[in-house]
Amino acid sequence: MKKLIFGITILSVLASCKSNKDENTKLTFDMWTEDVQNIVVNEEGIIRGMELGMPGSQIDKELAKQEVKEDNYAYFQADLNAAEFFDIEYFMVEDTLKKVEIEIYPSNDSRTPQLLVELESYFENKFGASMQGFDDFKIWNVKNSRGKNVTVGVRYEIPVTANEVSKVKIKAELTEW
Repeated sequence: MKKLIFGITILSVLASCKSNKDENTKLTFDMWTEDVQNIVVNEEGIIRGMELGMPGSQIDKELAKQEVKEDNYAYFQADLNAAEFFDIEYFMVEDTLKKVEIEIYPSNDSRTPQLLVELESYFENKFGASMQGFDDFKIWNVKNSRGKNVTVGVRYEIPVTANEVSKVKIKAELTEW
């Protein structure tokens, strides 16, 4: 019996050491796939180098590509690669970036799970373990560099009509939690 308890204790210690090592080992941005790099842009901020809560005037470089721009909203489309694209929407309140939504349109339904796993892995690496959120989003509640609460979510979206393909949605917004 003592050997069994000793063995379980040793296994527990080894398991906790392994998980601590994994938690402290983060991949650098250049180690992620080209798809993740094209969507996320860089590891600064929450997404695309943006920090939610930043003044809208600070995101002018990104918004220079917009197709639609209104006082509190901007939209543009970008190529992921030769066959795939994604939409980006920025929502502002009183010239402050409050929410970013990205919808990625894979070339076929078999690509969607791959992109989803890549993006979930990226955010897990950046923010730690996720939670299951509302509406099938896998979410991370984090603080931005300004100390504000931010929720980042990723989910798989099933086609609604026969002529649509599945897509991956990323949503990041300032929240109260």
